[in-house]
Amino acid sequence: MDVLRQSSERVSSSAEVYGAVQQEARISRAIEIMLLHVDNLKRIYEKEHNELEEAKKYVDFIIRFPIYGYEKRFINHIYEEHFVKIVLF
Repeated sequence: MDVLRQSSERVSSSAEVYGAVQQEARISRAIEIMLLHVDNLKRIYEKEHNELEEAKKYVDFIIRFPIYGYEKRFINHIYEEHFVKIVLF
């Protein structure tokens, strides 16, 4: 009878450890996915931030150095092109 009880305790303990290992593997994978997502968000943020800074430079240039004629239309076109990109993405 003692042998049966000890065997059932060992089986129970082994099952517990196996369950803990499985849970740890699931959590580890979930954390890995979250870290990949965070890296992706950082890349997107950096790209958007760079585009915003570039657009700010265009706006600042247009405000500081008003140009008339063809040059002004060209600069406004560049500004609008970048501004639309920032708004759409």
